[in-house]
Amino acid sequence: MVKRDSRFELLRIISILMITVSHFSIYGNWSNLDSISPLETLKILSLDALGPIGAVIFFMITGFFISNKDLVQKIKKTQVKVRIVWGKTFFYSVSMLFISKLLGIAVPIKILVKCILPFTMNEYWFVTCYIIMILFSPFLDIVIKRINFKQHSYILAIFLGLMFVELVEDNIVNRLVLAFFSYFVGSYIRLYQDELSKIKNTILYIGIMILFSIDLLSIFLSRLIGISFGHSAHFTQYVLPVLISFCIFLIIVRVNSFTNDVINKLAPSTIVVYLITENAAFSHHMWANILNVGQYQNSAYFYLFALIITLLLYIACTIIDILLVKLRDCVMTAFIYLRR
Repeated sequence: MVKRDSRFELLRIISILMITVSHFSIYGNWSNLDSISPLETLKILSLDALGPIGAVIFFMITGFFISNKDLVQKIKKTQVKVRIVWGKTFFYSVSMLFISKLLGIAVPIKILVKCILPFTMNEYWFVTCYIIMILFSPFLDIVIKRINFKQHSYILAIFLGLMFVELVEDNIVNRLVLAFFSYFVGSYIRLYQDELSKIKNTILYIGIMILFSIDLLSIFLSRLIGISFGHSAHFTQYVLPVLISFCIFLIIVRVNSFTNDVINKLAPSTIVVYLITENAAFSHHMWANILNVGQYQNSAYFYLFALIITLLLYIACTIIDILLVKLRDCVMTAFIYLRR
């Protein structure tokens, strides 16, 4: 059995951590949001700026591993992958709803339906787009393999232009375009590493710093001119995050490949961290009441607390998923044994 490249498994973990820490800023019980200064807004929402980058990187990883298998084999593989992701999404969505009810959390009927029908009601846009992208991936690969470097670059330019639509209207269609765009970027990096090697790492690091600084500046200026707290971090979604993710991904692929059993063991459960921390019935209660992250709003160690809480959530959620998978395997083994 070929072991997975831990560079990309670690990148998968980091991308989910970025998404999770963005939820820290989105769902926190922050006080005086209508009156806090642009600088205070920037401190909180700078973490939210990491979320889109994490989502794009996660999509890019799938595109990077463009398959050489024939179409039938690829379709079968994607169907298995979709069943696994769909199963976990439904299980954790309903489970977190059940836990919310046990904790006495008021769950409106709309949220209840969203948890029971997570895809139909768009509870998890990230997972929904991910599944659709996987289903299309065998056919996307056919297109990608038949175009050259110049044509591939042209497609990326078109997608980049479409990203500006996201600034106008935020919906699942825009996010799906983002997922497809990221898939094409990942495959672009995989196929044209030699051409892209002309871009020095120094340029990539500088690019990341400049682009992220522009992202942060947009948050500050948005708040300065009177845009509400909830919308101050969304002016540049998802244009700058795609460019930043491209730079990060290009740096990672230049690192020597390695294998780490711990990283490879944790990575398959990373999606569960998102499913738990983004659950419609549970997320606000978890961040605002259980974790009470608002208490750190004025702390000098704001970012340290955000990092620690995010890491602890990641560890707790992955352990839960690993244990549940082991329990499922034990039950299935016992069932098969008893049927003999």
